[in-house]
Amino acid sequence: MKQIKSLGILITVMASLSSCMKDNTEHVFYFYTSADISKNELNLYVDGNYKGMLKNISSVPDCSSPDSILNSMIIEQFRYGKYKIVAKDENENIVIDGIIKFKRNSMSSSGSGNNGTVSINGSDNCVIVDVFI
Repeated sequence: MKQIKSLGILITVMASLSSCMKDNTEHVFYFYTSADISKNELNLYVDGNYKGMLKNISSVPDCSSPDSILNSMIIEQFRYGKYKIVAKDENENIVIDGIIKFKRNSMSSSGSGNNGTVSINGSDNCVIVDVFI
């Protein structure tokens, strides 16, 4: 009887610990800019890592946009967390500077005020990020 009770306690502890573990699921992020980039190209950096050149999308995309639109954006995968978003021009000057926070039940964005900002919307499996001036 004592062994069964110990086994029950062990199972309960393991179940509790597993629910406390971080979610390591990677979520799909689509990055674009609504800024006029006809005179300057904008290069995207996330947490200091270069991700590619931002493209201007003619209409505001969302998760139900056609694949042709979604696939033209910078596509990356990230876990829940906080990420520093920077867009630089061709001279490496910071043009846009912001932060996105992505949690299980919420997402938010903020900018420095001086150098553009970012907006984030979508759902758990599709996140659209506009990096704009």
